[in-house]
Amino acid sequence: INERFNQPIFGANYLSGVATGSRLPNPAKFSLKFNSGGVGTFLRLFFTMMDKFRDENEARRRAFFNEVENGKFQQAQKAYFDPSDPSVVYV
Repeated sequence: INERFNQPIFGANYLSGVATGSRLPNPAKFSLKFNSGGVGTFLRLFFTMMDKFRDENEARRRAFFNEVENGKFQQAQKAYFDPSDPSVVYV
């Protein structure tokens, strides 16, 4: 993932980037807009997760994947969404 946080003079802050991977047939562009605030909380969680994902130490990275698979990472970080509208995440 190649991500970038954008703070335009006019308009909402947003996170944009391009995701690539073996399971994606082509690079996928993405953009997450923060129209109602909450960007500080989300970015802290997002960049913590990305740092752990990109860790070059195999043991620490494997431990992170185990936390995610076992639900421990989710328990430590709180985020909620409405199942009828998953486009909004409450952090």
